[in-house]
Amino acid sequence: MVTHNDSGDSPTLYEIDTITGAVTRTVSISNATNVDWEDITQDDDYIYVGDFGNNNGNRTNLIIYKIAKTDFNTQTSVIADSILIQYADQTNFSSQPNDNDYDCEAMIAFQDSLMLFSKNWVNERTYLYTLPKTPCNYNLVKRDSFDTQGTITGATYNPGTNVILLVGYKSSAFSKYLWELAQFTGYDVLQGNNTKCNLNVTGSIQVEAIAVKDDFNYFIS
Repeated sequence: MVTHNDSGDSPTLYEIDTITGAVTRTVSISNATNVDWEDITQDDDYIYVGDFGNNNGNRTNLIIYKIAKTDFNTQTSVIADSILIQYADQTNFSSQPNDNDYDCEAMIAFQDSLMLFSKNWVNERTYLYTLPKTPCNYNLVKRDSFDTQGTITGATYNPGTNVILLVGYKSSAFSKYLWELAQFTGYDVLQGNNTKCNLNVTGSIQVEAIAVKDDFNYFIS
């Protein structure tokens, strides 16, 4: 499994032994910084790292790093392509700590696109944004929204079962939860059968990420 730290760390990816929890390998991204890395996803050929954490809602340097797996698998330092993003409807960039709807911590690679699920501090919904995987500068337009009854902090897509799993928490209720998005059609991934279950995860009030192990098992951090 490959993971990363949150804000303030070096731009480093960590390969983890899922049995022992030991870090077995580190790979740095030489042309990147870690302002607020929040999620990681993959397709057959690339790894994508989302530096789009935006708790204050005032960032103008949101970016997704795209790393070739051929480089990652053979080198300890790699160069990434950059996918620059901003929200098309955002006009206010004043600092609004934990009081804005332009934060994001969840991303999946889905077919020929990347999908972002926002972390909405104000209305506790998630907004769905889609964008191409090609490095460019994109103005993100909201595609859909869904009442997640809390903040979304991680996502994964399971191609074996064609479901998307979102994890998140509701700080006022000290609860952590998972949403399963299933039986959707095409890119309308919020319009299928959405099921919520609570997570009995000890430690921090937050869950931050989820990754596929197989069709019916997942890792959560």
